[in-house]
Amino acid sequence: MALVKEPAGSYQAVGSVGRTTFAIQKGACTARRRSYPSNPGSSRQTAVRSTLASAAAAWALLTTGNRANWEVYAAANPEMDRLGNLRTLSGFNMFVRAYCVCDDIGFGNPDDPPAFGPPVPVVAPVATGGAGQVSIAFTAHGGLDTTIELWGVGPHSVGRTPLLAAAKRLSYGPAQTTPLVKTGLAAGFWTFWVRNIDEVSGQTSTLTRLTATVT
Repeated sequence: MALVKEPAGSYQAVGSVGRTTFAIQKGACTARRRSYPSNPGSSRQTAVRSTLASAAAAWALLTTGNRANWEVYAAANPEMDRLGNLRTLSGFNMFVRAYCVCDDIGFGNPDDPPAFGPPVPVVAPVATGGAGQVSIAFTAHGGLDTTIELWGVGPHSVGRTPLLAAAKRLSYGPAQTTPLVKTGLAAGFWTFWVRNIDEVSGQTSTLTRLTATVT
């Protein structure tokens, strides 16, 4: 892995170009040979591919008005990318993501986007490690139809700052009930992320990063 300055003629670069992958690690821009992951065809991978196919098929069945509403919603709700820049998803991509999120947490799939923006982030979350577990305390959500979702990477060294892309979803539960507890974790230092999900529209809040030591 090499350290680079102004990679690929830019101020910062994240992602792959040709055979080179650029990343930002510990505040420095790095470049390494691009790796091509194996395709094991795990049950989770197969399920995700099936859901994506179902989402694309569901988009095709939407009315012209439904699709236009998703385009308008996507244009009005740009998101932050990994470099901190705003990006605007297409209506199709916004719908597919909402469909997959709703399917993953076991709620009905949306036809129309919500009449409001994404849900607010989790309020005042605090991660406390315990014996093989973490407890995420937060300010309980006042309304209905909201799920809190927990992602994590660990155990890892204290000096490491893992990327969200390496995280796995660990648990989820109603945002009206605090704390959210995840058991069965290996001992060591962990990084967690939490977010709120609107169960009706599948829209997600921004993620909040937390750390804790599991004993």
